[in-house]
Amino acid sequence: MGFRPERVEIQVGDSLIFTNEDNFGHNMHSASPGAAFDLGRQAPGTRVPYVYRRAGTFEVFCRIHPKMRLSVVVR
Repeated sequence: MGFRPERVEIQVGDSLIFTNEDNFGHNMHSASPGAAFDLGRQAPGTRVPYVYRRAGTFEVFCRIHPKMRLSVVVR
């Protein structure tokens, strides 16, 4: 129940694919300016992409499990 890795680096325009490999649902979201999103409830075994269109460092969390945290560095 966590992001692996906890920090990723990608390029502007890249998709980050959130894959739920747990046996329970998650809800990935970010309130970071320039990359705010809410992917909704993600069932086990699903993959949901999000395209980062701006450079910066953005934080992603799970609404269901708020201790889950991912740092996305977009160059």
